Amino acid sequence: MREHRVIPYLKGKRDNRLWRIHPKNVQYIEIIKKGSVLHCVEDGEQVDYTSQMKVAEFYNVLKGFGFSYAHNSYIVNMDYVIMVNVEELELECGQRLTISRSRSKEFRKQFAQKMAMKY
Repeated sequence: MREHRVIPYLKGKRDNRLWRIHPKNVQYIEIIKKGSVLHCVEDGEQVDYTSQMKVAEFYNVLKGFGFSYAHNSYIVNMDYVIMVNVEELELECGQRLTISRSRSKEFRKQFAQKMAMKY
């Protein structure tokens, strides 16, 4: 039998308004002082939202939807990763993020699994 999963919508704040964000639009989520920033792509444009949720809380919700820790400071949507080496990754938008040594092996393994699923 197929497993039915409900896609969790995320809540983010921008322009003093609360927005509902689909996880497929989120490129990565990083830590800030009192919560986190969701870096998203909507209609081809970069849009950032803030949230009071911590990155670890987002990860608990999103780990089954293709998100992975690349560093203790952020989680990345594997759908947007186009290149991975030992020290860094590159997203479709050209953004480069470092991969911590402690997360490198697991992150590269998950990237390889994601690439294998595409083909």
